[in-house]
Amino acid sequence: MINVTEQKELREKSVLPLILGCLIFMFSFYLFTNEKAEIAESEKSIDSVLKKFRKTVSQKIEYDRLVESCLMLDSKMKEFENSLPAESSIPQIITSVASLSSEAGLTLSSVNYSIKREEEARKEFFPWLKMETDLSGEYHLLRKFIKSLDSYNVFPVEITLTSEKKYRVKLLKMLRPEA
Repeated sequence: MINVTEQKELREKSVLPLILGCLIFMFSFYLFTNEKAEIAESEKSIDSVLKKFRKTVSQKIEYDRLVESCLMLDSKMKEFENSLPAESSIPQIITSVASLSSEAGLTLSSVNYSIKREEEARKEFFPWLKMETDLSGEYHLLRKFIKSLDSYNVFPVEITLTSEKKYRVKLLKMLRPEA
């Protein structure tokens, strides 16, 4: 067997590895805990970056959708503008209104017109042709005339009966601005 002094030396030597083992275990636990905190911070950072990325992608999709809508509206606006008669076609418009009145059975006695352009208070993009016509005839013929104006996009804005038993009809027609 082992004598007492050898036992004592063994006990002293065995404590040292035990203490060293505990220190190593505690140090590795400390390192693991520290790494775990760093991993959690990294995950938060990654989540933040992903949120920003998703938001940016969402904003890009919304931006692309808005650009597409603007381009579509621009093409529709150009199409609309091209469908309007030019300011130089005022004589043809007045002739069309005169022929519509005669087709309806009314007598056209006068036409006055002016062009309404941009005002300071209201910035209108398109000029308007304002016409004032004096018509004679029966009321049902006037209604027929007013209905026929729809096909030419001429808008009646005021109809009055004058003292001479004539209908004074104020009309508006949108025009394409001259370049």
